[in-house]
Amino acid sequence: MPAAACGVVGFKPPYGRVPCDPPFNLDTYCHCGPLARTVADCALYENALAGVDPGDITSLRDPVLLPDTFTGIDGLRIAVSVDLGGWPVHDDVRANTLAVADALRTAGAMVDEVDLELPREEVMRATAIHFHYGFAATIKAEISAHPDLACDYVHGMVAFCEQYSAGHSLVDGMELEARLYRPVGALLERYDAVVIPTSCAASLTAGDSYMSAPVRGDGPPVADHLENFLTPVFNIMSRCPVLAVPPGFGTRGGPTGVQIAGRTYDDETVFRVGAALEAVAPWDVRPQIGEVAAL
Repeated sequence: MPAAACGVVGFKPPYGRVPCDPPFNLDTYCHCGPLARTVADCALYENALAGVDPGDITSLRDPVLLPDTFTGIDGLRIAVSVDLGGWPVHDDVRANTLAVADALRTAGAMVDEVDLELPREEVMRATAIHFHYGFAATIKAEISAHPDLACDYVHGMVAFCEQYSAGHSLVDGMELEARLYRPVGALLERYDAVVIPTSCAASLTAGDSYMSAPVRGDGPPVADHLENFLTPVFNIMSRCPVLAVPPGFGTRGGPTGVQIAGRTYDDETVFRVGAALEAVAPWDVRPQIGEVAAL
């Protein structure tokens, strides 16, 4: 989310790659990763973060050292899905995601648009069940104890968890997560990586929490603020490495983003794809002060 909002590169390492503090190191949705202007800087930062930590039982002992430079993507097979089978992706996000597909073809990859269906309702339900049984009850208790200290987002998150998880057990959530991964796992047996948008709408208004009104941007409204983002997909599929890169700007002037997801624990491939994209469609072109003011 922050990478897409700021027009920079971000890496969500697979679960266990970068140590986290307890107790949330045991939460498979929690990932600590780097943000940087370029793919190379992001890889350098990731190398400094990754490794085993004696205080984190989930931290992986097999080191993955990302190289200083990445080989090309000639012959790699890359799948692209612009809306995961029906998410309300706005036209500017859709266009920029398809432009990424074209740029990757220019870089030498074999790129296909695919029919990947991950129903938004099911992704939201799986996310809500996980959060509900993970920490929503604790947060609700804190809200009750300190009602004046909680912002509307905190109240809304608890309500979201309760609404979507109602009538479902923790096991129901686990079964749903496994079912959602199945088509992605099958896809990644045929393709080296899959590219999807980071959010449905770009250029959200700063300062608006989007709790009392739907997300609109420049397209159809998205009912819930969290439903604007496609990032929960890879919180659920937490062993897949994901590199977020900025493919371009929306019609309102702000950046859009795409997620390059790879096979489980195959970190280097997503960096190869990101570096190849950056080489043919560079984004670290900083505007002059006058241009910033115009935006």
